[in-house]
Parts: sequence; C-alpha cells; structure tokens
Amino acid sequence: MAGTVRNARPEDFNEVFQLLQQLWVDRKLDKAKLQSVFNLSIESENEFAFCYTENGRVIGYAAGTIQNDYYATRLCYVSVLVVDEKQRGGGIGTKLMDCVKQVALKNSCGAIELASGFWREQAHTFYQKYGFEKSAYFFCLELQN
Repeated sequence: MAGTVRNARPEDFNEVFQLLQQLWVDRKLDKAKLQSVFNLSIESENEFAFCYTENGRVIGYAAGTIQNDYYATRLCYVSVLVVDEKQRGGGIGTKLMDCVKQVALKNSCGAIELASGFWREQAHTFYQKYGFEKSAYFFCLELQN
C-alpha cells in the first residue's frame, strides 16, 4: 500500500513524538510541552503540519511556519522534517518537502528555510539534492523558563 501525505491531526501526536525522539536523540524531550506545541501548530493559520502515513502508521512528519521576512518578504520556515529511521532514503522526505513547497508557493513565500545540525550530514545531502543551498550559520541561545 502506498503512503499518503495529509494534514496532521491531534491523534497523531504519539507517533509524531516517537519520530521527534529519533530526531533529537541527545535531548530529553518534554512530551507535555511538545504536545502543546504540536496542538498549537495544527490549529494555527500561520503554521502547517503534515504527516506521511503508510498502513495506518505515521512514518514521516513536517511542520513549520509562514512568516514575514525582511529578506524574502514572506518566508516558509521548516521547523521539523523527520522520517522514521528505518524508512529513510525511500522518497518520503521528498514527498513531505513537496507539500511544504506547495504551502510556500500558495502563501507567496520568497524562500523556504530550515536549520540542520552540523552532524546531520545525510540530511544535508538530502536538502542539497532537493535544491537548498547552504546560506548561513544558525545561532541559538537557549533560555531557561
């Protein structure tokens, strides 16, 4: 059975959380906080969240924001793109990114941006193959709240 990309739904969270754990193996994730972020993103008009499902299982997830930007006028920022580690390399990431691109075009975005950790070399290869260019360093200042 071929998989499909669809909008994320509240009941997808547990499977999405498992994917996020694969993405951020070096962090202790707060499930309650992430569920709150997930719920806000699927309810927001300026955000998007897609699930790739196959045989009733969520095996890929992409989420992000449409925002104003001084460089691109409108910007599509991808905050998460993850495919189950056992399914990577099979075109699922491309299908998810194609949906992201459609959202960006529909919202008159001048660019799609994302951040990817230095150690994620396979992801970098994927992004460059898709057409992304390395354009900047991404800086982060974590705050305790």
